[in-house]
Amino acid sequence: DMSFIETMAAPVSGEFYDADGNLKMRVMGSSGLSTVAATTGHVSADSNYVNDPTTGLPASYIPDRKVWNLGAGNSEFKMHHILILGKEALVRTGLAGEDSAKMYVKALGSSGVLDPIDQRQSIGFKINSVGFGSTRPEAVWDYVCVPSMANI
Repeated sequence: DMSFIETMAAPVSGEFYDADGNLKMRVMGSSGLSTVAATTGHVSADSNYVNDPTTGLPASYIPDRKVWNLGAGNSEFKMHHILILGKEALVRTGLAGEDSAKMYVKALGSSGVLDPIDQRQSIGFKINSVGFGSTRPEAVWDYVCVPSMANI
């Protein structure tokens, strides 16, 4: 009773949390594999800005953004994660009576003067309090693999 679902949302980063909860990254260089701490290179609040790739200008501000200083000749060691979810790994949560979408349908001509001959109708929906949680953390496994072409 297994099913395989391919997704493009699986992480492919070399970032990980160590046993003490510190964010780190595996890097690859001429001296082999090493580890860099996430706080390395975080110099000021100005480094919290992310530049727009089209203009090169600051576009978004991310508080406490971590900046990686990988060092000369080093690059991120990319790993692919395969997430295996067992029974009760994810459970849908929500408030009683608020767990389904509410549909709103407006009548033809509800656009007012923009619809003088009653041809337009609007339909929308609203979802209240829908989320997911895990009741059995042991039912979630993260297998890490390194494809031969990932770090070329």
